[in-house]
Amino acid sequence: MKSKLCLVLALMLSGTVCLGGAVEWGIFTIYNYESGVSELYGEIYDGGLGGGVGLGFETQRYSGGATMVHRPEYTTLGYSLFLLPMDVGSLVDYESVFVNGSDFFQNMKNGVPSVPFSILQGKTAYLAIAFGVLGDSEQDSWLRYGWIEFGYNGANVFIVNSAVETTGLGIFAGTGNVVPEPSSVLLALSGFSLLLLRRRKPVL
Repeated sequence: MKSKLCLVLALMLSGTVCLGGAVEWGIFTIYNYESGVSELYGEIYDGGLGGGVGLGFETQRYSGGATMVHRPEYTTLGYSLFLLPMDVGSLVDYESVFVNGSDFFQNMKNGVPSVPFSILQGKTAYLAIAFGVLGDSEQDSWLRYGWIEFGYNGANVFIVNSAVETTGLGIFAGTGNVVPEPSSVLLALSGFSLLLLRRRKPVL
């Protein structure tokens, strides 16, 4: 009986990672222009808010790979797109992007290749993204978090897959697992509490 209880508890706790928000898949596209500049474009709408954003970049090719260098003169204004290299499974949220990763996206914004994002040919690499409007604090911001998986075929950088969560709480890179809203966590804990109460032997 204990083993069954432990199994139910493990499933409920793991399930809280996936509860509480939808995921938009494949909303980003790369357009390549004759000028040699490419544009990373995506859009998302949520509750009447949202919009589209385009980020221009130049592909600097080298033997066995390529580096994406931001071209700010080809980047749209309005809603912002912040980028940060991220490993699969890492949490993409306000702290990881704007606290721990501020140096990277500031360099990308200013077109400074001192922190380049490189992709090896035949392999993929991930960028974490924060998409929306950045206020003075996390509470003043309207942001959605996600990730983009890039590849390089020897000629162009391309997108393998991408996902953006719609809660504003965060997502794990390379997956569709989102950070749950507090109500979802409480629901899971309440269910576990009821399970424990049902197992208690009645007092005679």
